[in-house]
Order: sequence, then C-alpha cells, then structure tokens
Amino acid sequence: MDTIQKLIYKSKQQPLVPLGTVLTTIAVILAAKSLKQGRKKDTQKYFRYRVGFQAFTLVALVAGSFWYSRESSAKKKSREDLLREKAKQREKLWLEELDRRDQIIQAKKKRLEDSKRELREVAQEGFQKERENESDK
Repeated sequence: MDTIQKLIYKSKQQPLVPLGTVLTTIAVILAAKSLKQGRKKDTQKYFRYRVGFQAFTLVALVAGSFWYSRESSAKKKSREDLLREKAKQREKLWLEELDRRDQIIQAKKKRLEDSKRELREVAQEGFQKERENESDK
C-alpha cells in the first residue's frame, strides 16, 4: 500500500481528522494573508480559529482512536470466532478423511484375507487331487 492509498484508507477510518487539518490550514493561510495586509483584528481572529480547529482535530483524533480500538477488538473477537469455526470444520473434515481411509484399509485387508483363504482352499483341493492321483497309481 503506497502513501496515498494509506492516507485515503486512514481518512475513511477517521474522516474528522483530515477535515480539522484542512480547516486549520485554511485558518493559518487566512491569518498570514491578513497579517500581510495589516489587519491585526482579523489576524487574531484567524489565529483563534486555528487554535479551535487544532483542538477539534486533536479531539477527533483521540476519539477516533478510542472508537477504532473498540471496533478493532470486536472485529478481532469475531475473527477469532471465525478461525475457531474454521478449525472445527477442518478437524471434522480430517476425521472424516481418516474414517474414509480406515474403511479403505479395512476393505483391502478383508479382500486380502478373502484372497488368502481362497488360495488356501484352491491349494488344499490341488493337494488332495494330487494325493488321490498318487494313491490311484
């Protein structure tokens, strides 16, 4: 995020601070202009406005900071709740995946046992036939 984007982002968060800054700047410019023209009463008035606008800016800055920190902590809580929810979902999915893998392994073991049993039966039949052939001779 470059400087201008950051400035715009912060201005959206606390819109009264840039407003107070602009008003303070205008008051200083008007005070300098009236000082150059020799109007002392107007110069004093604009400097008083400047002080008021600076106070307004400072109050807006402090109030915005408190507001933003409170809002930020609420967002942080909701974000933590969301992360917990995601973690529970991931755990649930992982357990389902483990169950699925376990079922696949059990099915493979059962097929292997069935194959072994079938092979033993075929081998037994073959041995019996061979014995019968030998005994017939």
